[in-house]
Order: sequence, then C-alpha cells, then structure tokens
Amino acid sequence: MKSVFAAEWRKQRPAALLLPLCSGPLLIFAACWTVMLYLTKNGRTAEQAFTVLYELCTLTWSYLIIFVVMMFTLLVSGVEHKSGMWPVLLSTPHAKWKHFFVKVILATLLVQLFGLILWLLMGGLGFIFGETFPEPLLYTAFLFALPFVVFQTSASVVVENPYISVSIGMAVFLFHAVLPYWWLPWGPLAELLQAGTQANSLLPVLMLVSTLGYGMLSLLTFYQKTFSSGGE
Repeated sequence: MKSVFAAEWRKQRPAALLLPLCSGPLLIFAACWTVMLYLTKNGRTAEQAFTVLYELCTLTWSYLIIFVVMMFTLLVSGVEHKSGMWPVLLSTPHAKWKHFFVKVILATLLVQLFGLILWLLMGGLGFIFGETFPEPLLYTAFLFALPFVVFQTSASVVVENPYISVSIGMAVFLFHAVLPYWWLPWGPLAELLQAGTQANSLLPVLMLVSTLGYGMLSLLTFYQKTFSSGGE
C-alpha cells in the first residue's frame, strides 16, 4: 500500500494541490477578519462580533466544505483521466481496490488539512481580538464530510468527463440543505451544522456507517467500471 501511495503522490502536481490548500484558508481568514473589523468599528464588542461571525460560519460552512471536497477530489482524480493512465495502472500487480482507496486517502488528507489550517487561523483571529474562538464544531464539520469525500471521489474517478462529476458536486452544493438525511453522503455534515451543539450523540456512529456503506458501494462501482471498460 505504501508503494501505491508513493506512486500516487509522484503522479500528482504538488503545486496544484498545495496552492488551494494554503491560499484557501488564508482568504477565508482575511474575509472573517474584515467582518470582525467592520463589526467592531460599528459599535459591537468583540464578543458580540464573534457571535455574529460564528452564526455566519454555521450558515455557510456546509457550502464551503462541499466546495472544498469537490475541488480536491477533482484535482486528485484528474491525472489519470487527462493522461489515459487507468489501463496502465490496472495492469500492475497491485490489487485494484488500492488504486481507488489511495485516491480517497489523499482527498481526505487534503480536506482535513484544509479544515485544520482554517481552524487554527480562526483561533489566531480570536487571539487578535482577545476572545476564545473558534468553536470545535467548525473543524468537526470537516470530519463529518467523510462520506461525501468517498462519494465525490468515486464520482470523479468513475466518470471520465470532469464536467459531469462537477455537476454532481454542484447539485449537492445547491440542494444539500433541502435533504439533510444522515444516510445521504452529505447528511451527517448537514445534520451536524443544523443541530450544532445539540446534535444527536449517535450522529458520529451514523457517519461511520454511512462512510463504510458508500465506501463499499464506491468500490463495487469502481470494479464494474474497470471490468467493463478496462479503465479510463
């Protein structure tokens, strides 16, 4: 597995992955800093300003996370589609599931690093204004996006046309709040952010069940795709 992951990283263009990973959280941090400056200069205390900012974050966080997942899964999965490498990869002695699993691992690592960097930067914002911020929920939400990471990675790998996989992601981006059921790929994320600190204690278990379920379904789809077409 280690050799498969090393080969996967060599195929990727590090700059294409590291640029959004570093610049994205900085841009969001700058936007939040601007909001804080505006609120504090217009008569709000730092505590009141952070309350407003937190409410704004909880309203928009699921949209941000879905966009981040969509971006990284597309970047991770696009190499083989552009170069036509799937037949070569699938002819190697490595088990086929490893080629899909390593994509999920890489996409998950990038999404979680994005969330962690952003959460730490938001903590720096709290330090600047002398308040405790951010809430753990703002990072926990990235963890609860794992079923959607698996789902979107599968769509990006199996579907050759990137416009179709992006369209699937955009449909989720636009309509996920209307269908926040835990058994859907984006359900645990949507339910967590809607419930906040009052979230059901079973939600982490349901998130893991959803991740495993979509993982098995994705592997089945991947195997069918490779056997029927010989890869992309």
